[in-house]
Amino acid sequence: MRRFFVPLVLLAGGWTHAIAANGAEILTLESALNQALESNPMLRSAEAQTQQTSAQLKQAQGGLWPQLNLNYYYNKSDDPLDVFAARLRTRSVNTATDFTDNELNEPDEATLETTRLGLNWPLYTGGQRLAGVAGARAVHNASLHNYRYSRALLRYQVTAAYRGLQATTEGLRIAGDAVTAAEAHVKTTRRLSRAGRIIKSDRLTAEVYLSRMQGGLEQARLQQQQARYQLASLINADTALQTRLSAWTWPATSRSADEQDMLTQAMAQRADLKAAKAQTQAARANVRKSRGKLHPQIGIVANRDRMESDFGDGDSSSAGAYVQLNLFSGGSNYYGIKAQQQALIQAEEQLKQQRLRITQEVRTVVSQQRIAAKRLQIARASINQARDAVTRVKRRYGQGRTILIDLLQAEGALVQTRTDALAAALDYELAQAAMKLVTGDGEAP
Repeated sequence: MRRFFVPLVLLAGGWTHAIAANGAEILTLESALNQALESNPMLRSAEAQTQQTSAQLKQAQGGLWPQLNLNYYYNKSDDPLDVFAARLRTRSVNTATDFTDNELNEPDEATLETTRLGLNWPLYTGGQRLAGVAGARAVHNASLHNYRYSRALLRYQVTAAYRGLQATTEGLRIAGDAVTAAEAHVKTTRRLSRAGRIIKSDRLTAEVYLSRMQGGLEQARLQQQQARYQLASLINADTALQTRLSAWTWPATSRSADEQDMLTQAMAQRADLKAAKAQTQAARANVRKSRGKLHPQIGIVANRDRMESDFGDGDSSSAGAYVQLNLFSGGSNYYGIKAQQQALIQAEEQLKQQRLRITQEVRTVVSQQRIAAKRLQIARASINQARDAVTRVKRRYGQGRTILIDLLQAEGALVQTRTDALAAALDYELAQAAMKLVTGDGEAP
């Protein structure tokens, strides 16, 4: 059975089940989607990233406030300068005894303990802190949009896997019907061959046809098994390998979507496009932040010290302001700005590419939906014709007016027609699901 392709990245998840009236476990699409959204590791990783960027935003906002620090220093020394400084800082200098040659040159070992409460408040940084906050906010917004799009991707993937398993189960039923019919022909031709009423080649033809149908049945079983493995991995539940699904239902085709309307909707709603725009905003903020290093840095500082030494205790306070301007950095500031400017260009080009990709996705899905709808209509109409052909050829074969190979060809054509209709129906179902994804309708919580 052919697969439906959309040029999109897909994710995975977990499952829950519903109980049918007969007591058997039924895995519904809605229950699979719900559990996938709750337990999908990649989705939870995306959610953790939003929490990370939220914390980084608050960290950047905290940098706008004054920084208050408490420090403790301990110093024990017999260095003349350290000992005399301890006397000065604790206001313990005795001019009568501390200025002798012996006290100044060969002082006894002394200790000084200092507890400092310090305030540092950068008032102007050339816009670096404000740009940092703007960049962190843009990155956080991008992570939120990416999380929303990840949810939409997961919804689409689980839907595609679920519909695929339903279709392969229906395909297995079609292959089983073909084998049953072929077995009946083999049984009949063997009986007639033993009675001498048909030639041996008819019996061999029926047996070859049965082998071909049995091969198709095995292929259908393999496709169903692979579809089960895919769904189980996507919803993170091995029990899906045995769980029943809701019965396959043939979709009713609707009017083809308007391509321009879908493009307009996608450009307005797609969360991944909004994430790309936010990344561009973050890149612009990073350019402003790096340019801020070329401006003066202005701030105020204030300290309150409590000192204890071998000579006594003392307190002191200080307050001041500073202005700092980097005159030469070896080119680091220049190349830092240049690197951020190139990052901005890259983000802008990626945004353009994202718009082009969305346009291509919308056009592809619209085309696939239209083609699948036409194929489905033709195939569904052809099934009745193929069944009628089988009935007519079977009647003529029973009257001896045609040969067995004509009947087998008619039955093979019916099997192929039913299979083609099923493939078209699956493609149409997936195109409908993909439309929600490419337009942003699948991003609802």
